[in-house]
Amino acid sequence: MTVDFLCLSVSVVDPFYTAASLHFENLFQSYGTPITILNLIKKREPQPRESKLLDEYTQCVEYLNQFLPHGKKMIYRAWDMSRAYKELAFVVSGPSYQLT
Repeated sequence: MTVDFLCLSVSVVDPFYTAASLHFENLFQSYGTPITILNLIKKREPQPRESKLLDEYTQCVEYLNQFLPHGKKMIYRAWDMSRAYKELAFVVSGPSYQLT
């Protein structure tokens, strides 16, 4: 079985992130501030696909955060789940792992 991946291209049509701004405003109204954003997009890939989105999403949050007061800024965390799993698997199965 083969899996074909779509090639992603990002073209900035909205330099002011209007749609994202409305989305986050809705989240602020629903859940209050600050909100925490956990970004699970892969950071490193042999062929950049998701990582293109990571850069754009990071820029979007940074741009929007500059207009929010200090106590209400979005808390942004990018975490590559795939990489963390691989690192954990290496630690657990590595040669220095011993049960005590």
